Amino acid sequence: MLNSQFANSQAQVFADNAVAAAGADPAGRVSYVLRRVLQREPTAAEIDRGVKFVGTLVAEHQLTAEQALTLWCLAVLNSNEFLYLD
Repeated sequence: MLNSQFANSQAQVFADNAVAAAGADPAGRVSYVLRRVLQREPTAAEIDRGVKFVGTLVAEHQLTAEQALTLWCLAVLNSNEFLYLD
């Protein structure tokens, strides 16, 4: 699932929804994605980790904030907590 065309296109749609719902606030965007995927409130550490991930992609890899958010969405959609039930 990680790099399929379907997963990437859904991550893009998801990122667009996060921007529409949370606006320009990076922490709000990250929190929105985590809440929707994990179906629980994210911890402060999870939000901080996501904001750092997106910020690193922008600062060190010259991606736009939207491109970085799309990759964050893809990563969360491929997380163990989303893919596997306890």
